[in-house]
Amino acid sequence: MILKTSLISVLIFLLLFFRSNAQIVNIECERIKTDTTGWSGDTKLGVNLFKDVNSGFTFFNESHLQYKTPRNLYLLKAAGYFTEYNSKQISNAAFCISGII
Repeated sequence: MILKTSLISVLIFLLLFFRSNAQIVNIECERIKTDTTGWSGDTKLGVNLFKDVNSGFTFFNESHLQYKTPRNLYLLKAAGYFTEYNSKQISNAAFCISGII
C-alpha cells in the first residue's frame, strides 16, 4: 500500500513539475449510434493532386472504429492531414482520441 501511494505521489509531482498541454474532447458526439452490439466504423481516404502556377498535393485519412458491448462502448478515432505546395510542406497534422463510454 505504501508503494502504491508513493508511486501516485511521484506521478502527480512529475505531471505538475513538467509543463504539459492537453485538450478536452467530447467523444460522446463521436460515437456511431447503433442498437446492436459488435464492431462498427468507417474510414475516409483522400488525395488531391493538381498542377497550377503552384503545384500541390494534399492527403487526408480519417478512421473511426468502435466496439459496443451491452455495458460499454470502446471508441477509437484518428485523423491525419498533409498538404504540400511547391515542394514545401504547408501543414502536417494528426489527431487521435480513444475512450470508453
